[in-house]
Amino acid sequence: MPYRFDFSRRYGRAFYRGDDKTISFYSSEDGVAKDLTGATFLAQVRANPGTPVLLTMTVALLDAPAGTWRLTWAAADGATLLGAGETMPAVYWYDIQRTLGGVVTTLLYGQLEVLPDISRA
Repeated sequence: MPYRFDFSRRYGRAFYRGDDKTISFYSSEDGVAKDLTGATFLAQVRANPGTPVLLTMTVALLDAPAGTWRLTWAAADGATLLGAGETMPAVYWYDIQRTLGGVVTTLLYGQLEVLPDISRA
């Protein structure tokens, strides 16, 4: 069963337009690291479930045998979701799926809040 993970509510972090961010995760089963060798990931953001994909986020393995992987949020991702002139936050839906040995598993899903940046160069 996927874990509901609303970044701004549960993780205490929203995503800022113009910022770069990486978040590392650890996968385990029964307290033992899940070997992710050969795994692929898909992380998509949509306005609402069932609507067109607005953004595909980057997920990469860090250490497959140790079960660690990383979600990367690039400054351009925020600009894609929240245009340059937007001054109000926006909330989107996302999920992260892992395919391993032909089995697709949704690991995380929830809401992703994007805030406009205040300081600009």
